[in-house]
Amino acid sequence: MKRTLRHLLLLGLPIIWIAVPARAEVFLLTHGGRVEGQWLNQDDKQSAVYEIEMTDGGRITLAASQVTEVIVRSEMLRRYQEELPKVPHTVEGHLEMAERCRKAGLKEQREFHLQKVLELDPEQAEARRGLGYSQVDGQWIRADEWFASQGYVRHKGDWRLAQEVELDARKDRQAVEEKEWRKRLQVWRNAVVRNRKDAAEALTQLSAVDSPLAIAGLSEMLADLEEPKQLRLLYVDVLSKFSQTAAVNALLKRVMQDPDVEIRERSIDAARLHGGDHALAVLTNMLKNKDNNVVNQAGWALGRLGDPAAIPALIDAVVTKHRFKVQTGSGPGAITGGFSPQGGGGMQTGGGVKIIEKELQNRQVLSALTALVPNGVNFAYDIVAWKNWYARQQLLAPGTNLRRDL
Repeated sequence: MKRTLRHLLLLGLPIIWIAVPARAEVFLLTHGGRVEGQWLNQDDKQSAVYEIEMTDGGRITLAASQVTEVIVRSEMLRRYQEELPKVPHTVEGHLEMAERCRKAGLKEQREFHLQKVLELDPEQAEARRGLGYSQVDGQWIRADEWFASQGYVRHKGDWRLAQEVELDARKDRQAVEEKEWRKRLQVWRNAVVRNRKDAAEALTQLSAVDSPLAIAGLSEMLADLEEPKQLRLLYVDVLSKFSQTAAVNALLKRVMQDPDVEIRERSIDAARLHGGDHALAVLTNMLKNKDNNVVNQAGWALGRLGDPAAIPALIDAVVTKHRFKVQTGSGPGAITGGFSPQGGGGMQTGGGVKIIEKELQNRQVLSALTALVPNGVNFAYDIVAWKNWYARQQLLAPGTNLRRDL
């Protein structure tokens, strides 16, 4: 026989309702009747009977087969029911009881009394506000009604435009589909790595991937330095099929961070296929990095990318300023070596760690720059000379693709 518990958890106590440990349960009987009282053996989960102390005194025992449902009610709710017949059917009476219900955590009962107030006085402001109404242009309106009238819909506990809800739903669907692709890719990858009998077919499947939903999974597998190199090169080739920014970013991350030179070279070549403009923007921005190693790596990548649009940024980055921490000696005026990139400025003598600023010549940046300009043009690390030359080229033939003039 089904024994269902409906627990009403209540917070707070109004002054006239005294907190006592006693409860009043309602036992619904199979023949349609009901018994109210305290369930004495509630903690005995194995018992086949209900032992009940009646609210009007005395005890009874009911077999489980006699009871269809048990409703567990708090003492607070019982006391509310005792007080209910005494509530005056007036604005003041229902407002007072609504406040008591609020303090006791009886939400539904509170709303009942506030509705009774509005039946007596539709303009009663306290009841209106308690039920979630606000005044808009002199009219009382619920927040949910106002939002609905403005085209909003309820979604995940908030009011959102229908277009936003659809976008969220689309993102959720995409996340599910990307998860499925991760599983699929992992199955194929495992078949290849473990040299199973279906390894050749799995390799073919990996090579043939053309769904953008696979980009996230491929990017994660490519970033795993523990993966076999030949598989990582395959991931680069597959990602090169996509023009989506996520794919290009995954390739550029390998260009800038991967310890394997072949992976770096294959990645920048792959990024150039569909994402040249995006790659150009990302890499030229990296020429401003505080770390001189990043600047040179970005310079190398721009040279490999081969876009003359990078020339102005490369000119600015031929020589860059960087700040370093140095450990100074303990003697007066003594300074020892030991550079490391670090923010800060100025330099002081004496013992301890100090900050110095140095201008560094960036060989990889210069190499990229000379590869993008006509043969014979090379002003080494003279930024002013480079800028003067570039300005003259623009005056002579604005918009000229310098690389095609070679």
